[in-house]
Amino acid sequence: MLVLTISIVLLSSAAVAFFFYIRRPAPPKNKVATRLPFSAVEISLGVGSCDAAKELVDQKLLAKDAPTFPLKGCTQQCNCAWMKYRDRRQLNRRGIDDGLSEPIVFEATNNRFGDDDRRS
Repeated sequence: MLVLTISIVLLSSAAVAFFFYIRRPAPPKNKVATRLPFSAVEISLGVGSCDAAKELVDQKLLAKDAPTFPLKGCTQQCNCAWMKYRDRRQLNRRGIDDGLSEPIVFEATNNRFGDDDRRS
């Protein structure tokens, strides 16, 4: 009798586990690439680059605004390519980049008059 009870409990547990295994959500079939809002590209000149490509040297463009190859006004069949960046923005953008010689440091001041000054 004990063996029958244990068998029923094990079989019912297996059935419940199998039921939840079947009902789990299916993994997504196609992963859609999410574009970062400031992802950027910069041109990498190939051999025999045209003047249109040379005008874009040292310019980071937002990936969504970058022109496709061949560039408009391209006179040759060159091997130019886009170098990808996660972010167009540069680090250390504040303080020194605004023409300041040193970054601004804010210091906290204590305006309390006594040990327990809790005005409301």
